[in-house]
Amino acid sequence: MRRSTTLTATLVAAAAAIATLATPARSADKSFTLECEDRAGSFRAGATFSGSGAPTARYEIRIWAIDRMDDGHAPRIRLRSSNKDGSFTDYSWRTGDQGQNVLTGWDTHLQQPKGLARVYLEAYTVDGDVNYRCGDHFPK
Repeated sequence: MRRSTTLTATLVAAAAAIATLATPARSADKSFTLECEDRAGSFRAGATFSGSGAPTARYEIRIWAIDRMDDGHAPRIRLRSSNKDGSFTDYSWRTGDQGQNVLTGWDTHLQQPKGLARVYLEAYTVDGDVNYRCGDHFPK
């Protein structure tokens, strides 16, 4: 009887190990926010990421910009990624609505099969010859 119990326990342990190897590893979901404001205080911009960062990146993103001044100049915002293979990806610029305390938002996603090393938020507005910029990145 002892042999049968030991053999059964060994088979159950082996089956569990095989099942673990057959199941693809799943990376934990991550959330982070990037935010910045220009030095003149004319706009604020940000992006909130929610998703998986490894082995390939897939994030749902909420991008937003707040124009703080009714000066006729709307903030522009984009994301940029530094990828694990050493390349960079520049995503499209988005232009917010213009007007004092006007909030514009976009829902999108970022998928990078190369994997992400770092994500950047870039934002700016132009007033004549003056270019107001701000940025943030993750990881810090």
